[in-house]
Amino acid sequence: MKKLVACSVVALVLVGMGIVNLVNANPTGGPISGVSRAPAFGANVHLIKYNGGEQADFAVVGDGDTTLNIIVKDQNGNVVVRTTGAGDRCLVTWRPTQTGVFAIYVVNEGNVYNQYAWRAF
Repeated sequence: MKKLVACSVVALVLVGMGIVNLVNANPTGGPISGVSRAPAFGANVHLIKYNGGEQADFAVVGDGDTTLNIIVKDQNGNVVVRTTGAGDRCLVTWRPTQTGVFAIYVVNEGNVYNQYAWRAF
């Protein structure tokens, strides 16, 4: 199932209100998070194993300097879901049909780095 989710304040609201913590974790081993830095006009790749049949979520909150977007690809390189638009707060949601590792690209569209917090849940 492909679903397009535009970057918006949704991720900020969910993180800010703590709702993210109430969602059942579905990456294998539970929710994971971190802080990364996407280079100017570059991307970072997060390889995360999600359980089939469960809702998969990935969110980023950037430092405000540039536009960030998310592209999720399955094991065959097919785009599963992506964001488009301005801003650096993004959330994508999809439901994998089977357990597998997904390549999640955080793409920086600006001319300076963007340090962002990310969460897979």
